[in-house]
Amino acid sequence: MEKLLLHLRHSLSCLPCVDSSEDFDSDSVCNIYDSCEGGNDFVDTDGDYIPNFCDDDFCTTLFKDNFENNNSINWTSGGIDAAILQSTNSPFGDFSYRIRDNSDILSSISTAALDFSQVSKLILYFDYKPVGMEVNENFYLELSKDGGLTYSIFKSWTSGIDFTNNQTYVERIEIPWQELSSTTRIRFRCNGTINSDEVFLDNIHVVSCESDCYINLVETTNDIIDESKSAHIGIETNHQIQANTQINYTAGEYLLFAAKFEVDQSATFHGYISPCSD
Repeated sequence: MEKLLLHLRHSLSCLPCVDSSEDFDSDSVCNIYDSCEGGNDFVDTDGDYIPNFCDDDFCTTLFKDNFENNNSINWTSGGIDAAILQSTNSPFGDFSYRIRDNSDILSSISTAALDFSQVSKLILYFDYKPVGMEVNENFYLELSKDGGLTYSIFKSWTSGIDFTNNQTYVERIEIPWQELSSTTRIRFRCNGTINSDEVFLDNIHVVSCESDCYINLVETTNDIIDESKSAHIGIETNHQIQANTQINYTAGEYLLFAAKFEVDQSATFHGYISPCSD
């Protein structure tokens, strides 16, 4: 039912589209609401809420929240200026998470610290509806790599540039592995001026994507190597390469061959310091 409602939402939102310039990929979802630019938002063969065109076989939905039960186990309010509300301003359904004003952490919602140390990228989907945001007022998507001790702005949305008040928008944001860690926190924060400067957030999906490239690969069990491997940063290994095999290890920064690492006679091993390609 949730997926059907999601598609219905897109269809209704698209009624103002009057020509192809407003719907580049001709899927009946206006460009401004498109969750999968260039592809058909309604084709989702594996039912993971990611349209086929934008899907990756190595991606998994970690969690999704539409707040219709008036609660959330994945997003926590930072204080009095961030709350789940039942409102006609909710992008879809009755409830959404409203952030307002510019009270720093009090105007934010965030996840707990999550381990994304071996994730190639995250994809974040969400809807939002701004209300009362004056020109040049904005809200942020922020990331922390140290469990919330410090945050950096990953993306901002500014009134008069990125959005118009009282319109609903659909976003798809990719976060690369370089911005992630074993203690990643994701945060939305409002940067208005007064309490009536509001942003309503809804249908937040967090998708984790793996790839053929490890982030860091550490092999310590002295096993047999049976395939070539790649890592974005480094590979440390004490494994063995048997006779009559050909193995390549590629890492972006370093290769470390520990005690007991062996290459048998008639085996071929190449090590490369080179950017890893998914």
